[in-house]
Amino acid sequence: MTPDAGQQPIGAAIAALLEMGMDYSVEVERHYEVRGWYSAVHNIRHDGGDTGDSLVKVAVGVVIRNPYAGKFVADLSE
Repeated sequence: MTPDAGQQPIGAAIAALLEMGMDYSVEVERHYEVRGWYSAVHNIRHDGGDTGDSLVKVAVGVVIRNPYAGKFVADLSE
């Protein structure tokens, strides 16, 4: 997949965010026991209308350990 003229590849965009100090994974892993990270990038190039700029949708999810698994806890505020 080749980017359009003037458009950054996804890897370059992510690298630019990391250079700006926007790596929140360190902060998440500091507070939670992370069991897995999942990500998806959806690049929509053309959707039937006039050809225009690409639309990029990004989603990130994290799976953390459930400290209450297998037991009843009345107060989940922790």
